[in-house]
Formats: sequence, C-alpha cells, structure tokens
Amino acid sequence: MSGVYLVRQEAGDLIDDKARAQTVERHAWLFLKENLKGLAVRRRLDLIFHAQPAIRAKLDRSYELRNDAAHNYKSIPQEARDISAWLASLEELAESF
Repeated sequence: MSGVYLVRQEAGDLIDDKARAQTVERHAWLFLKENLKGLAVRRRLDLIFHAQPAIRAKLDRSYELRNDAAHNYKSIPQEARDISAWLASLEELAESF
C-alpha cells in the first residue's frame, strides 16, 4: 500500500469525521470534502499532522528529497543515501501517529 494512498485515506477519514459535526465549521468541512480531489498531498499532511509540527517538518523534508530525486534529477543527499535507514525513519514517523 503506497504512502500517498494512506495519506489520502487518513485525510479523507479526518474530513468525514469533522463534516459530521453539528457546528458552523461543518459547512467548511463539507466544502473541503467535496473538493478533496484537488487537495495536494502536502495540504493533506497539514491536516493530518497539524498538532505535530516536528513530524510534519520531517515528512516535508523527506517529500522534498523524493521530489528532487524523482523530478529534478538531483543527487540524493548523504543522509538519505542509506535507503534502509531512511525508510526506517519514515516507518517510525508513521507509527508515531
């Protein structure tokens, strides 16, 4: 199961829960739910990890490394070259939430 799928699923679940509330904010959550397909992965991560900025920052850095390697053909920084250690750190982040 891909990380992007898990992020989409978790963000969708969070939005569904908030959209059920009987408060004025419910309308904003319903609007977001209707427009969820247009929400970028980073914005979804903002929703999921809004109360955990340190974890969010680590995920953002990992996402930047991935994008640079995949799209900009930049070399992977030394700290990320040991793929197994990098993946283990990402697993730790995922398990912490």
